[in-house]
Amino acid sequence: MERFRYRPIDLDLPSFRLVRLLKGADEPIRRELIYAWLSGDDALEYEALSYTWRGTTKPRDIEIDGMVLPVTENLSVALQHLRRQDQDRILHQVQQMGDIYSQAEQVTVCLGPAAFATDILLESLRTLQTQHIKSGGGAWMPADPRWLTVWLAVEPVLIQKHLNPETLQRNGLQTLLKRPWFKRVWILEEVANAKRVIVYSGTQFISGSYFVLVSTLMGASIGHHVQSALDFMPGPSRNHSWWSQTRDLYTLLTNLKKSEATDPRDMVYALRVISISSDRSIHKLHADYTKSTNRVVSEVRSYLFKDTWTKKDAINFFNQRGNEVWIAAAQKA
Repeated sequence: MERFRYRPIDLDLPSFRLVRLLKGADEPIRRELIYAWLSGDDALEYEALSYTWRGTTKPRDIEIDGMVLPVTENLSVALQHLRRQDQDRILHQVQQMGDIYSQAEQVTVCLGPAAFATDILLESLRTLQTQHIKSGGGAWMPADPRWLTVWLAVEPVLIQKHLNPETLQRNGLQTLLKRPWFKRVWILEEVANAKRVIVYSGTQFISGSYFVLVSTLMGASIGHHVQSALDFMPGPSRNHSWWSQTRDLYTLLTNLKKSEATDPRDMVYALRVISISSDRSIHKLHADYTKSTNRVVSEVRSYLFKDTWTKKDAINFFNQRGNEVWIAAAQKA
């Protein structure tokens, strides 16, 4: 079968690629590629999918328009947007990411394959959702004691089918929160711009507005970055998190210091678009992959501290955030 070749997208329009997944079960993945626009009479409804590459090797083949395209392991599972490695295309798509995710009917978060414990966890959350609806529903605040009352009603339902459901729930939560999706910096923009989030693991799923509650209901201790990713998901919880308070670039770089990105410049580009600032000079930090990492570091230093910081100050700042690439870049900037 012939290898797939991309048709260039129109960089003068708000265009992007959509993939239509053709029906099937165990047979090879087959897709059709669609060239779409974000606005206009021809705009299509679509769902956006959030996932991580998890490596650059491409051991899997998928079929697109009758041709073969090698993809990563995660892409074959997550069925994510296709990517093409050229600077103009990357810049064009990055600048539209916020619009792409904000205009999607929903964002589907793919956390990877299922395990028995993760299935039990998501089953528990669906039972929580059912009990919540039965009790009258409503946009309860995260600290509302009614959540705990409803959650305690979940275990009697599960214990009829599973031994030690609480242990399985905790194991399932630990498994999911260790998935690479929670580490990537770009996922923050994806969920922050979403109208609605659905979380998938294998074939099991739950609304993001319920998923964000589980660590609190179980009294589980989770990392700050993971909690931040949960705080960014749409729903009542977001309105009562730090997301609704201070969201300047300095705070984002500090709170999300453990984020990961294939390109270190994305640590700024991804966070800049979800930051709130009255300083108009922030426009200088728009995504531009023609700039070196050293130059981006220098511009960040200038923006944050108006040239009052020395190179040593910048190195200390990034050192505290544990980003070795940025430390090296700050030394050269």
